[in-house]
Amino acid sequence: MIISAMTAPAHALPLTDWGVIRASGADAATFLHSQLTQDFSLLDRQHARLAGYCTAKGRLLATMVGWKASDDELLLALPLELLPATLKRLSMFVLRAKCKLSDASQDLAVWGLLGTQKEVAFAAKKVIVVVEEVVDEDVIRRDPNRTLIPGLIVDAVVCEPYGAHPSYVQGYYDRDNDFYLKWDESSRDQATTEAWLEEWVYALPDRAAYLDKLGRETLARLAPGALPAEPINYGRYG
Repeated sequence: MIISAMTAPAHALPLTDWGVIRASGADAATFLHSQLTQDFSLLDRQHARLAGYCTAKGRLLATMVGWKASDDELLLALPLELLPATLKRLSMFVLRAKCKLSDASQDLAVWGLLGTQKEVAFAAKKVIVVVEEVVDEDVIRRDPNRTLIPGLIVDAVVCEPYGAHPSYVQGYYDRDNDFYLKWDESSRDQATTEAWLEEWVYALPDRAAYLDKLGRETLARLAPGALPAEPINYGRYG
C-alpha cells in the first residue's frame, strides 16, 4: 500500500525499510521495460507487477513492485537499502529517453497491511501469542497504540526467536526469499515435497535444531540494519 506520507490508515503498519523510485515522462514505461523483467507498457492503472533488475549476465540485483500512478508516471517500491544503488544504476541508462528518475520516498510512504490478527484473537476461545522478544511493561507503555492484542485475552506467550521464518518480522529479520524459492521448487512434486518435509519438519526435534540447520550465515544475511522510528510525544497528564 502506497499512500501520502502524512496519512495513517487503520490496520496498517509503516514499512520504514522500504522506499519508492518515481519514473516520470513520456518514455517512462518503455524505458523501464528495457531495464526490468516486466513490460510496464502493457500495465494498466488497476494492477501492480513484480519486477527484477538484473545485470547483463542475468544476476539479480533487486526485486521491486511497480505500478502506474498515471499514464506518464510509474512507481517502484523496493527495499530502502537497495534504492540508492538501483536508482544510480538505472539513471546511467536513461540517456536520451524522455524519462526522469527520482527518489520519491519522502513524498510517499509504504505501508503493509496488518491483517486480521486482532479480530481473530478476540474471536478465539484460546489465544497463544508467539513473540520474538519479551520486554518490560514500561517498554509497552511507551507506545500503547502498538498493542493490538491486550493481555487480558491472552492465555500463553511463547518467546521463539525467528518463529516467523521464512517470513519476516520487521526490525528483527528479513523475508528469506531463497528459502521460499527452494520450497516452491520442491513443492511441485509429491516425492520432493515429502523429502522436504522430512528434512525440514519431521527430522528436526525442535526449533533450535531448525535454526542450527539454517546456519549462522543465513541468519546474518537476514539481519536488517538499524533504522529506529522517530519518538512521539504522547503527553503526560495528571
